[in-house]
Amino acid sequence: AQLFRKGVPDYQSPKSDRTFICEFELGRETIQQCLGSSMHVFLLDLPRLEFAALIPKGDFVTLCLLGEAVDERLVEDFLNAEEVKNCFPGSVVPRLACHCFPRLNMRGAVRPYADRIVWVGDCSVARLYKDGVGSAYRTGKAAAKTAVFHGISAHDFERHFWPTCGSLNFDNFIARFIFAATSLIQKAAFLRRTVLRMTAKEQSRQSSRRFLSSVLWDVFTGSAPYKEILVRSMHPGFPLMLMWNLIAGNLPFRTVWATKRGTDER
Repeated sequence: AQLFRKGVPDYQSPKSDRTFICEFELGRETIQQCLGSSMHVFLLDLPRLEFAALIPKGDFVTLCLLGEAVDERLVEDFLNAEEVKNCFPGSVVPRLACHCFPRLNMRGAVRPYADRIVWVGDCSVARLYKDGVGSAYRTGKAAAKTAVFHGISAHDFERHFWPTCGSLNFDNFIARFIFAATSLIQKAAFLRRTVLRMTAKEQSRQSSRRFLSSVLWDVFTGSAPYKEILVRSMHPGFPLMLMWNLIAGNLPFRTVWATKRGTDER
């Protein structure tokens, strides 16, 4: 941003924050035994943690940790959580094969265009917590179409490039609402029990509508726009099933029964 401040005073670079990505080398057989082929998402109630995921990839497992000002302390607290250690052989977190603290675009740039110049990707607007490559493609495509078919003035970019950025900004506005909801789930044990119960029930029934499972998958993988995710969560069946699992998963007698059953089995 400093390089262009004189020539383009209206441009303000995006707000960014630090995240954490690392790799564990475990081997395919060990990964299959411990994690299988599924992505494991964690909504732990840790300060500054938004969410984290363990993703099997061949001989390696990738850990992606997102939150506010991610640092070594937050990484250590996360790796020391029992839920995380239990995903590894012997409940011991292995040594990191590699790691980094890359920065993510958290809020889009202000006026990322001027006469004969345009910013794309992470220097412009990117989907919150999601695919930087996809955002770079969309903004880059919009910039190229503008330059080829309309012109390269600031006015041209404002009319034909900026609407694509505006669409991404609006989708990110919805994303903040969705992640605010996930933060509530992180902080409330009864909500975590509800989400876990509903997801497990959906996964055990192949023929049922997987309302929550599909929403969670798209939120944490970026497979669909946040607007589409929000619309899907408004299906009449979604709140009804969520309410039923909220009640069924948190009834006092179920907790007592589960405790008694566990005692009898031992």
